[in-house]
Amino acid sequence: MPEMATGRHNLEEGDQLVLNAFDVMHKDPQSILDVFSVDTDVFVLLLGHFPSLPKSSTLLRTKSDRISINDCYQRLGPKRTEALIG
Repeated sequence: MPEMATGRHNLEEGDQLVLNAFDVMHKDPQSILDVFSVDTDVFVLLLGHFPSLPKSSTLLRTKSDRISINDCYQRLGPKRTEALIG
């Protein structure tokens, strides 16, 4: 996916990123997951599915902009984050 190198992708590719994250969690629950994307859909998907992701999951939007998915999940709580994805 050439678009992935730029951090820009469509929703289907965003879904694929999350599926890859599930695979990481399945293989090694203690792993560290960094996802590079400027797409807010990817952020919402990661946040909504956080209980199934490694606890150390980070969204990298730029070199200096790192968003801890765990911190956001803790602030919003499970009910609100589940509501993000329906």
